[in-house]
Amino acid sequence: MSSLLVLSALFHGAWSFVYLEKLSHTKLPSRISPSTQYQMFGGAAEEAAYDKQRRMLYVVGEESRLLHVMDLSDPKNPTLATSYQFSPSDGIPRDVAVCGDEVAVAVTSGIKDVYEGHVYFFHAYTSGSPELTFDGKLPAGFFPDMLTFTGDCKKILIANEGRPGKDINNVFTDPEGSITVIERERSGSPPSERLVQFTGQNQRFDLRIPIRYIPQNVWPIKSTPTFEQDATPEYIAVSPDNKYAYIILQKNNAIAKLSLSTYAIEAIVPIPAKDWSSYTIDPSDRDGGVHLRQFPLKSIRQPDNAKVLTIGRNNFLITADEGMTTDFTSANDGFVWSDHDLADSLSRQNKFDPLVFNNDTFLEALKMDNKAGRLTLSKIDGLNLFTGKMDAAMHFGGRGFSIWKTSDMSLVFDSGDEIEKELANSMKSVFNTDCIRNTITYQGPENLRDTQSDNYGPKIGVVDYIKDYDEEFIVVGSETVGAIFVYSVNTTSGTPKPRFETAYRTGDTDYVWSELYEMGTAGDAGLSAVGFIGRDDNVLNKTLVYSIGQYSGSVTIFQIDTL
Repeated sequence: MSSLLVLSALFHGAWSFVYLEKLSHTKLPSRISPSTQYQMFGGAAEEAAYDKQRRMLYVVGEESRLLHVMDLSDPKNPTLATSYQFSPSDGIPRDVAVCGDEVAVAVTSGIKDVYEGHVYFFHAYTSGSPELTFDGKLPAGFFPDMLTFTGDCKKILIANEGRPGKDINNVFTDPEGSITVIERERSGSPPSERLVQFTGQNQRFDLRIPIRYIPQNVWPIKSTPTFEQDATPEYIAVSPDNKYAYIILQKNNAIAKLSLSTYAIEAIVPIPAKDWSSYTIDPSDRDGGVHLRQFPLKSIRQPDNAKVLTIGRNNFLITADEGMTTDFTSANDGFVWSDHDLADSLSRQNKFDPLVFNNDTFLEALKMDNKAGRLTLSKIDGLNLFTGKMDAAMHFGGRGFSIWKTSDMSLVFDSGDEIEKELANSMKSVFNTDCIRNTITYQGPENLRDTQSDNYGPKIGVVDYIKDYDEEFIVVGSETVGAIFVYSVNTTSGTPKPRFETAYRTGDTDYVWSELYEMGTAGDAGLSAVGFIGRDDNVLNKTLVYSIGQYSGSVTIFQIDTL
């Protein structure tokens, strides 16, 4: 089956179709020396950043340790201009950002993930140059996972995730999450650095801190677990006026507001749970296919990615509500613990309080594999510490995206169940599918259909926004399905009102993954990044979208058109 395109007729002063046209699809190499090699799950692509001045797309791959530079001067025929190879001692590149003449890459420690990483700097690549010029590096915090420039290019903000694990002595450690701010000095002197920490939050019981629930006889560190250790800055979105940074704390299901003038964390706001009672959801991978049903479930949104949208003087934060479980393993950490369990398992442990739920039909569904029994639920969110029972059946992720008014972090939009419904209606053969590393020689998109329904569903983990002349768009991506969804945004009321326009899944579906990759028709498997390119920033004078497939090591360029 060929690439899947979905159209939606919308009213924009006149009836029109907004749709995506695929312009190009490029597989990137996972190895460049001593010979060029291409491999699925080769780690060739993960994150990307576009240089609008030179029309270059920078793409970092983790396992390959490569920084690729793609020339998009002709978006229909991109070329690989050059690649930079990081060494094992350098570390693993996690993210890339570009602003003006500078390219910055967040790189983890070359020793182990629990140590401090660095930011590597390069001079922006110009077409015809022999190679990418390395300009130096600066230290960052523990496990730098994401970075971004302020709009004026004067500051770089790095999200240091503080990933736990064993150190070089095989001893478990849980480094603190933090934000590194690198600021250029006007005098031409070396840039200054400061570290922003998430201190003073340990007495807050409204914040989600999973390690608090680990039994004392299991937690390997003698000291009491802290919020700073569990704080997981996953993404940073900067306001257009460069006054504030909004930090996504994914594991903690919270948003932090950082002043870029005082460098103080002004607030850490818990994200409210999503109520599914008025939406439909497919919570089972063993119900024989696509079955969207209503259950009185709730979920913690736990966004992975965010962008800022501004209307007048008001900022709004768009979040891709992916979800994230917490898991400690013997191999990585030296002990075993998780914050989740299957609904059926929790039912068999009599964890659901019948006095609170007061719904025998739902309680029975939580025991049945073909209903909600297979759904991954939190065993700490909704837990009543006095009764030891669950007061809510809390799932992970929102299976869509949300928009928040940043002045009070109030919810102004939720995509509800729209994305999962679109998949059910228009991409049924790959509904909540997946791509699994050790099964690519005998599994494909179609026979893995529905396998993610009990976990994160479509797993919406990436988002971008653009105001391009008189048009405003949001694009979100499904990691598991490999599809992108485009929404138009009406802002005339002073509040953003998104409307679904079109969806596209590139790639075929009716072969196993390894064959699809060899044929060049795997699409963007494991979709890990999306981005807009404005009309003024490409030769076609059209709004473009790019998507990155981390498993397929691929980049696809789309054009937004109207009929």
